[in-house]
Amino acid sequence: MHQPSRHDPANRRGGERRRVLLGGKIVQQGGAFSTDCAIRDLSETGARLRLPAPAPVGGDFYLIEMRSGRIFHAEVKWRENQDLGVLFRHPDPVDDPDSKERRMLHRLWLDAGVR
Repeated sequence: MHQPSRHDPANRRGGERRRVLLGGKIVQQGGAFSTDCAIRDLSETGARLRLPAPAPVGGDFYLIEMRSGRIFHAEVKWRENQDLGVLFRHPDPVDDPDSKERRMLHRLWLDAGVR
């Protein structure tokens, strides 16, 4: 019987992803740590991210999609070199426009000057 490899995309995701090339920003520790990334694949349930250089990203974090300003609460599910597979957590506490996290993340997006 064929065992799916770790490299088999079907073995990593819960939903069908579409290929994209979007700018992103990973934010952890209440905004104390952030790093840019590229969003390479995207679905309703998760994404594949590429970091420009090795970075200490782990556990859960917020991902800002820089073009639209959409915010995702994400969790690292796998890591391979500078690629991360992430699962979006639901419900997302930043859905509340008055939340402290939402205001901080929106400010980071605005400060990046992407609109």
